[in-house]
Amino acid sequence: MSSKPTDTPLSITSSIAGIATLLFALLATLYVRLSSIRTADREYFQVKTSLSWYKTESVFMSSLLSPSPSANSENPLFPPQQPAGRSLEYSMSAFILEQMSTLESRLLDLLTETEIRAGDGLDVTAKEGSLERRGWTLIPRGWSARSRVAVAWVPVRGKALELVRQREALGARVLFAQMGMLGA
Repeated sequence: MSSKPTDTPLSITSSIAGIATLLFALLATLYVRLSSIRTADREYFQVKTSLSWYKTESVFMSSLLSPSPSANSENPLFPPQQPAGRSLEYSMSAFILEQMSTLESRLLDLLTETEIRAGDGLDVTAKEGSLERRGWTLIPRGWSARSRVAVAWVPVRGKALELVRQREALGARVLFAQMGMLGA
């Protein structure tokens, strides 16, 4: 008697189900990756625009905290001398403004790192002055500039969005402290 191993219908069905599950998991991972890359470039440009606004906001807030010599002495936002009872509020606001500046510089570093990584795969041809992508790609060449930024943004996205959240919280704190100074 020869003993040939035969698969039962149940083992064949389980093998097919396992392969189908593996394929589904791979396709789901690919879909999630592509959808995150699709939204990454939009997030990158929103954060870049936010950084510009944050810098403007920081300059405005610091100008409220440190009055200029030519400021009108009757203006309540620019008192000629800090009252002794408000020194705590002023020092807290100054500390928070310093922290905001630090967060902004860290965010700028992340954006610069992203732009450098996005530009690493480029060659500048001297003849035509155009940019060409090195190597092969599965993405059409027309989408390449957008996708390079998005792919470079994905690794630092979490850290950058956390910095944005912290910057928003510090801005709210400064606003609260300034409202307290005006109300007193």
